[in-house]
Amino acid sequence: MPYVLSKLANTQIYTQYAKGANNMNIPCAHVEIKGGADVTDKNLVTPQGVITKITDKDLDILKANKDFQKHLDRGHVKYFGTQPNIEKNVDKMEKDNSRPLTPEDYRKKGKKAPKVENE
Repeated sequence: MPYVLSKLANTQIYTQYAKGANNMNIPCAHVEIKGGADVTDKNLVTPQGVITKITDKDLDILKANKDFQKHLDRGHVKYFGTQPNIEKNVDKMEKDNSRPLTPEDYRKKGKKAPKVENE
């Protein structure tokens, strides 16, 4: 069973289209890949990456999807044949630019992080 490891901040839905009447695109299948990497959830946990279990058919749909290929080329997602170890793999992946900024991000840019209440 394949798995997709995502460093994207938001859940992505990749859609497969078929040509219909009058050459119109008709959605025929979709694959949802969970997001939420580097975003604090309701339990105040900030995951480094998010794993989604998919079927072999879903993986074929993703491999044919241009948007998924862009995310793959940019290093935001990876797919595996077995369940990956998040800690070993996320360090090699690119962070999503839409994630919230951290004090470390400001330090890397040589700027001072804004003040946060109760800190």
